[in-house]
Amino acid sequence: MSVKEYADILTQYPDTITKEQMYQICHISKRTALYLLESGLVPSQCTGKKTRKYTIATVDVIAYLIQRESAPDKFTPPDGWYKPNGKINQIRMASIVPPLSPECIERMRQLFIDILTPYPDLLNVSDIVEITGYCSTSVVNWCEKRYIHRFLIRRKYLIPKESLLDFMMSERFRKISVKSEKHRDYIDQIVKSTF
Repeated sequence: MSVKEYADILTQYPDTITKEQMYQICHISKRTALYLLESGLVPSQCTGKKTRKYTIATVDVIAYLIQRESAPDKFTPPDGWYKPNGKINQIRMASIVPPLSPECIERMRQLFIDILTPYPDLLNVSDIVEITGYCSTSVVNWCEKRYIHRFLIRRKYLIPKESLLDFMMSERFRKISVKSEKHRDYIDQIVKSTF
């Protein structure tokens, strides 16, 4: 796309848009748009509603379009994201997690402890975004579903570092189907240290 086309998008659409507007602008399917939002590749805010769940900054969509031109593979959904009939695969391949050896579990724990050491004992949502590589929508969702023990103080979540460590060590965290780039990097580090 040309600079003029990006400028036209900014004039045609408001500062924030919905998922429906996003997939129309980007000429992608609804499922691909869902992948981009759930994985944090396109930042968004979760409204908590069942319809119009995501609020996306128009400038973030333009940033995605620009990055997609230079690195399209980065934004390709993983194998198993779609079923042959076009429906989202509910049992995604990434959710099948093999059991870990005690040595691997110990290496994983030590890696996560090393990563968390520089952070304060109480973390905020942006700290967890930085640590895990997932978007703030995902982190808030983990808090709301009580996957992570948290305190709600002045409408902001504060999460004990130990609670985040427990979550990162959990099977639920390992079963996340659309993993962030940081999550994949952590897995690579653990695998390399095992062999």
